Amino acid sequence: MNDEQFNPAYRLAVSYIDKSRHFYAAQGYEIPYRWAVNDHVPFQKLTKPL
Repeated sequence: MNDEQFNPAYRLAVSYIDKSRHFYAAQGYEIPYRWAVNDHVPFQKLTKPL
């Protein structure tokens, strides 16, 4: 089944991504909600154990 045939109304689990997009659209935001994407993680490997 591809994305064109899939109907989100028949999902068994709650789609929080869809719920978030609908929520923000109902609040009047014109651009859909986008989850944060961090290409560069600001952490480094520990030099010694904790």
